[in-house]
Amino acid sequence: LVSAACGAEKSAPSTSSPALEQTSAAVVYGDDSRLDWYAVEDESLRDFARGASAAMIDWDSVQVAASGDVSLDTRFTLQQTENLCSDQLFLTQPTTASCSGTLIDDDLVITAAHCAGSLSDCASSAWVFDFLYEGDGDLAVVSADDVYSCVDVVVNGPVDLPGFHDIAVVQLDRPVTGRAPAIVAPQTTLTQGTPLLMLGYPSGLPLKVDEGGHVQQPRTSAGDYFVASVDSFAGNSGSGVFGADRQLLGVLTDGAADYERRGNCNIVNVLDEADAEESVMYAYWAISAVCDKGYPSLPLCGDDTPTCGDGFCTDGETLESCEQDCSGGLLAVPAEWRCNPAWYGVGDDCDCACGAYDPDCDIPQLDVLNCAP
Repeated sequence: LVSAACGAEKSAPSTSSPALEQTSAAVVYGDDSRLDWYAVEDESLRDFARGASAAMIDWDSVQVAASGDVSLDTRFTLQQTENLCSDQLFLTQPTTASCSGTLIDDDLVITAAHCAGSLSDCASSAWVFDFLYEGDGDLAVVSADDVYSCVDVVVNGPVDLPGFHDIAVVQLDRPVTGRAPAIVAPQTTLTQGTPLLMLGYPSGLPLKVDEGGHVQQPRTSAGDYFVASVDSFAGNSGSGVFGADRQLLGVLTDGAADYERRGNCNIVNVLDEADAEESVMYAYWAISAVCDKGYPSLPLCGDDTPTCGDGFCTDGETLESCEQDCSGGLLAVPAEWRCNPAWYGVGDDCDCACGAYDPDCDIPQLDVLNCAP
């Protein structure tokens, strides 16, 4: 964690509650089919998962040094955070992530609205790629190129979509390079028993791949969500759920009861597939909203030409070329800023080790944090 050389340690800024209350969803159906990334035998699936999956991690748990090196807070293990019994999986792995997301364009991530449906939620967390194990006990090295800020909530399901849709699309601070976004499936008719793939960060763990799920209730007539027997946990909120062709069908939002007690410790709740309760919001609803709002996206909407005045500051637009779209809010944070965007110029403290000058340093009475003497 960042320590202050000439002031108090930086504490997390207060933020408003998420748009929707986060649901604890920890359950396994039949056998636990979650695999670490390195344990997946299919190389093409490993490439797909690594490219499209992003972990939502609180900025307080992310350090980006001037050199580009990144340190994640990995102090707390699954056994510690959940008081798990010693025969459970992944006991010593860190629980750093808070939610999951899927890259669907070079600057867009789809997730659950209760994870990142508001600008305050958007500002308080980074989106981090490569939070995964490359071997037994060997976490991948994460660099500054793998860490992104959220600058806008393009779609907030509870506000922008009819009915109850716990789904959101957020814009990253810059285009993601070297990774292939997932293809979003068009509106489709699912059938019971359709095999599913889920990618995410259960209980905040490094990336897990689950190929053992199935559609249990397609809910085709309602078309809002389907029920699936995927092995999901609280950190899987926002996880991408895919069909056999690896097209994104939906986003996991909630599910069955949490861990259950066994003596003086906890174990994973295991249910039959027929009793599935995991809700997966159909993704096409959110994509329709992205396009209806005029967001320039070639893979999603067929056009990636930015238009000044469309309300979005996208690649190719700058403060100089389109002030009305590229000023205010999180867009005012410089690209060089390496700390929590919510700390920039908000009158709290002078943060002088964040890669860019903090306007708060012009206020003499504020504490000065993280500076060399």
